[in-house]
Amino acid sequence: MEYYSEAYGEGQKTLKRVLNSLSVYHEDLEYFNGLGFVASIFLLYLNEEDTFWMVNYILDNSMISGWINQDQTKISLSNYIYQKLLLQHLPEVYNHLTEKGIYP
Repeated sequence: MEYYSEAYGEGQKTLKRVLNSLSVYHEDLEYFNGLGFVASIFLLYLNEEDTFWMVNYILDNSMISGWINQDQTKISLSNYIYQKLLLQHLPEVYNHLTEKGIYP
């Protein structure tokens, strides 16, 4: 994503403002690894304010917010279960991904 490649460039500054605003607006939520990635995709297509509200909508209207906690145990557990189910039900897909260095 070239928009974010320049250190302290406009892309990084905009993303930081959106994430900082979300952390103030959702003070009850802890750190969420991956929220920056979600916001960065929206920023490629939307302005800063619309990105804030889109991510806010996702946090308010999905089960993602229930997974967010400081030690990320819920996310880790969900990922573990997903890996086991993928291996059990779709071993070809699981093996293909791991051969490519993608660990589901």
